[in-house]
Amino acid sequence: MAVNRLEQLRQAAEQAGVSPSTLMRTWVLERLDAENPAILELLRSLVRDDVSRQAGRRGRPQSSRRTAVG
Repeated sequence: MAVNRLEQLRQAAEQAGVSPSTLMRTWVLERLDAENPAILELLRSLVRDDVSRQAGRRGRPQSSRRTAVG
């Protein structure tokens, strides 16, 4: 990390009344919490797409099976 960034971190930590490592951990956790909704929405979107594809596949092969069997 650049020296000027370390100094920024030290000053911010001092103002917050915590150590620089505690401040960094807090920021990382806040960032992860902030990104969590985005990750959940991405997963929901992927599941919806997968369900749609599966429904489409089920519709086509069933008619093929009926023809082959019936």
